[in-house]
Amino acid sequence: MSVLARGLRRLFPGKEIQAVVGILDNRPVEAIASLLSSILGSDLRKVYATTVPDPKSASCDRVARAFRDLGVETVEVEDALTALNTAECKMKVGELLVVTGSLYLLGYLRPYILKRRL
Repeated sequence: MSVLARGLRRLFPGKEIQAVVGILDNRPVEAIASLLSSILGSDLRKVYATTVPDPKSASCDRVARAFRDLGVETVEVEDALTALNTAECKMKVGELLVVTGSLYLLGYLRPYILKRRL
C-alpha cells in the first residue's frame, strides 16, 4: 500500500485523489487507512468506503471510520459498483480516481472499469 501511495505522489504530484476503498476484515484496516492518509496527505480529497464482494470483507462502516478518524472526508457506500459510479460522478476535472484495498475488490470492478474505457 505504501508503494502505491508513494507512486501516486511521485507520478501525479499535487493531483487531488478520490479513492474507492474496500478491505478484507483479516487485514489491518486502520493501519492501511493511516498509511494512505499519511503519505497522500491533503491530496487524498475523499474516500468512498465500500464492502468487498466477499464474505471476508470488513464492513464499509469500519473502513469509513478508519479514514474519518484521520480527518479524511469519507462516504460510506455498501455496494462496490455504486461506490465506483458515485466517485466517478463526483470527480472534478483533473482528479485521479483510485480503487484500492483488496485485490478482490479490484477483480470485481475491473470489467466495469474496462467497459468504460472503450
